[in-house]
Amino acid sequence: MTKHMPASSIASERLTGPTEFRLAMRELAATVSIVTAGQGDQRRGLTVTSLCSLSLEPPSLVVCVNKETDGHRAILQSGSFCVNVMAAEQRILSDCFAGRTRRRGLDRFADSDWTVLATGSPVLIDAIAVLDCDVINQLDHGTHTLFVGGVRAVRSDSNRPALIYRAGDYHVV
Repeated sequence: MTKHMPASSIASERLTGPTEFRLAMRELAATVSIVTAGQGDQRRGLTVTSLCSLSLEPPSLVVCVNKETDGHRAILQSGSFCVNVMAAEQRILSDCFAGRTRRRGLDRFADSDWTVLATGSPVLIDAIAVLDCDVINQLDHGTHTLFVGGVRAVRSDSNRPALIYRAGDYHVV
């Protein structure tokens, strides 16, 4: 039998700060993606889980990017970005773009195969899905910018399991 807390108990809980908020948000399972932007020596990227579809008509999505990252600067400079959805076997690459290795900047692209589609943003050849976008709107809020991407090109391979992040660890779906 499931025990439920009275509504009054839930309502009395208070957010006490960013640490508690972060812990609560870690319980939301999310697809792991590498967002890339820029061309040539200006290529940059970062691992994100704050991403969602926005509209089918026109095809668009929202990605939330920390303002302090090189990836954020690359998106602002290029006016475009690419969402590269990670497959289960791409944990190490995800860690690299999440800053969990010593690799920085352009060096993060060294051990993977990349190409470009419509916007010129880096496209990971073996990602399970790719959404190549132009920035069509943006909203600054706190530490992040919400970039609305108008999708110009897509590619997907639904035959491979996806990499998911929840509670501080990777999982496979």
